[in-house]
Amino acid sequence: MGLLPGRGQGGDGRRMSERQSRFSGLRDSVLGDGAEGAPAPPGRTGRGQSGRRRGRPPGKRSNPDYVQLTCYVREENLDDAKEALMQEKRETGRKRDVSDVIDSLLRFYARQGDPWERVDNGRG
Repeated sequence: MGLLPGRGQGGDGRRMSERQSRFSGLRDSVLGDGAEGAPAPPGRTGRGQSGRRRGRPPGKRSNPDYVQLTCYVREENLDDAKEALMQEKRETGRKRDVSDVIDSLLRFYARQGDPWERVDNGRG
């Protein structure tokens, strides 16, 4: 079985493995051509000229001071809390999420006890 005319060989009569890639010059300029004193490829620090990292800023997930918490809450309470947070953002520009509220409530509880007992003055 033979090759179709013009197939299997490039226009210069060499096989593909013998031809130089159109990107080989790019590769050589980045990696150097093996000669001593060739410039090293630039470091991949991810920092621009301003010294800031690209992409999203680090969040709670990568902060060692935070741990993930899974708990059950009533759906209505969660919906009401989200609505209150959206209202707070519209009125004050302060953007908080539910985990910020839970963290604040846990801090209050650890320092001062149950907030409902304080509000009701112990009345049930």
